[in-house]
Amino acid sequence: MQGIIAKLTEKDDKYACAIADKIISESQDTDEWYEYFDAFASLLNHPKSLVR
Repeated sequence: MQGIIAKLTEKDDKYACAIADKIISESQDTDEWYEYFDAFASLLNHPKSLVR
């Protein structure tokens, strides 16, 4: 999970957005990412606005 969080908070915004889009797309079809909900919710407090 730390790897995913690191990818979502990358300096390369296009890469981070691509990872977020992948997670969102997969979440439409499966609950694979649900167990990480708390980790994703913690990103709402991230200082970088794009991450939030």
